[in-house]
Amino acid sequence: DTEDIEMHSGIFGVTVEEWDEVKDSVPVMEVDPAEQQKRLEASFLENEHDSFAIYQLQRGDETAEIRFMNSDYLKKRDIEPERGNYDLVYTDVLPQGGDSSSKLDGLFYRFNEDRPADFPGHSLSVSDIVALKQNGVVSCHYVDSFGFKELPMFLPRQNYLKNAEMAMEDDYNQ
Repeated sequence: DTEDIEMHSGIFGVTVEEWDEVKDSVPVMEVDPAEQQKRLEASFLENEHDSFAIYQLQRGDETAEIRFMNSDYLKKRDIEPERGNYDLVYTDVLPQGGDSSSKLDGLFYRFNEDRPADFPGHSLSVSDIVALKQNGVVSCHYVDSFGFKELPMFLPRQNYLKNAEMAMEDDYNQ
C-alpha cells in the first residue's frame, strides 16, 4: 500500500537491519573500465536523437604535459589530441535549436555554471573535447582558450546508418 511505502524506514523495501545482515554477501560485479568506455561511446554514437559527449583527459603522468593546454601549445609541439588519452565522462541528448556554435557555447555554460548532479567530471575546461551528433553526423570540438576548435580526426568516421543496417540484418539472420 502507498501508506506502507511512505512509512517504510529502509530503502527499496529492505529495512536497514536486513541490509546490514546481507550487504557483505551481495556479489559485486567488476566493471572493466575499457568495456565501460566502449559501452558509453556506443550509446552516444547509436543514440537515435541528436546528442553530445564530453571527453576529458585521463589523469596521469602521460597526459600531464597537455592537460589544460590550448591548441596553440599543442600545435607548437606537433601534438594532436588522441582518443586513447581521453575518457568519455558524460553523454546526453543535445538541446534543440541553434547552430553548432551556439550549442557548444550553451554546453560550456551548462557544464561550468549549472552542472548536472550526475556529471562526474570537472568543469568543462581547455583540453576537453565535446562531440556533437546532429542528424547522424558526428563532429568533435576541442575546448580552446577562446571558443572551440574542430577536430575532424578525433573519432573515426563511420557510416552509422550502415552500422544500424548491419545490426538489423544480424537480427534477422540474413
